[in-house]
Amino acid sequence: MFHEILVKTMKLGSVIIDISIDQGGCSKTSKITTHSNPVYYKHNVVSYCVPNIASRVARNRFLCIIYIFAPVILIYGPFWRPIPMLKEFTGLRQGVYIIQWNINK
Repeated sequence: MFHEILVKTMKLGSVIIDISIDQGGCSKTSKITTHSNPVYYKHNVVSYCVPNIASRVARNRFLCIIYIFAPVILIYGPFWRPIPMLKEFTGLRQGVYIIQWNINK
């Protein structure tokens, strides 16, 4: 979960789509929204936190798994080396954020 300070440093017009809101969310600023009122603004960042969105777009979710994640898993699954994987797959890299990675903790 990333801290509210990180949200404050995001560029104007940034968007958070919190697909883990069902489990408490990925941000300290996340709060559950509905389809009738799906977004809210906090620190000039738009947040979309509708629960269970994956079940509403089951076909699209399936296509994402087949066409995007399956090739990544087939190539890197046996090795699971995240940094080379993110270097090669730019689309995947754009959807990942790492604040701090300390292997000793």
